[in-house]
Amino acid sequence: MARRLDQEEPLTALSLTHVVFNPSDRLSNVFAYITLAPIAILVAYVTTIMARREVAAILILIGQLACESFNAILKAWLKEKRPTDNLRDSYGMPSSHAQFMAFWATYSILYLYRRITVLFQDIP
Repeated sequence: MARRLDQEEPLTALSLTHVVFNPSDRLSNVFAYITLAPIAILVAYVTTIMARREVAAILILIGQLACESFNAILKAWLKEKRPTDNLRDSYGMPSSHAQFMAFWATYSILYLYRRITVLFQDIP
């Protein structure tokens, strides 16, 4: 049965990403751990680079790191406070997670589009 939103329950922070979630809600638990996706993606980048030494993996890692640097510059420039004060001392906007995943999704779509169009050009 769904809980009412006005009921106050203590929230727990996932310390690695500082995501606050309700520990008694299973869906909240799942979404909190989904926020670890950027870390898993970085591990996949490094693993691919070390195992296969692909230029595409090196380029996406460099792009991702440049994107994170740009995010840090934007945060320092905009100085937008976080929605709640109890999470971290850094600024909240722009979202590092959102920017990370937007870069990854855009790069992945463009990479796949390029690979698929090259693949279908070779078919007579």
